[in-house]
Amino acid sequence: MITVFERIPEIFVERYDSQFQTWAREFRRRGPKCAIPFDLMPGEIRLLDAGGRKIVKGCWLQAEVDRERPSMPRVVVKPATDHDAEMIERHSRDLRKWMLQ
Repeated sequence: MITVFERIPEIFVERYDSQFQTWAREFRRRGPKCAIPFDLMPGEIRLLDAGGRKIVKGCWLQAEVDRERPSMPRVVVKPATDHDAEMIERHSRDLRKWMLQ
């Protein structure tokens, strides 16, 4: 079965490939919805909330099996909400900037 990413830039898929692989291996236990915590960009300062706990930025992803072509089913991974899609796009822009430096 192949995996297709919708509304997720390639740079994001490459950066978080290991997390996608872990989710795939643990899919039966974790289910079709998964949180991906974003890595800090170089020079970015870890923010703390009022209680002193780390604030972690990230997004939620949703996986669905597409059996439209029975001979070639595929897993479609996409942002769970429009807000998650915007967070992914914003983080991907930061990744591109960082890689150009």
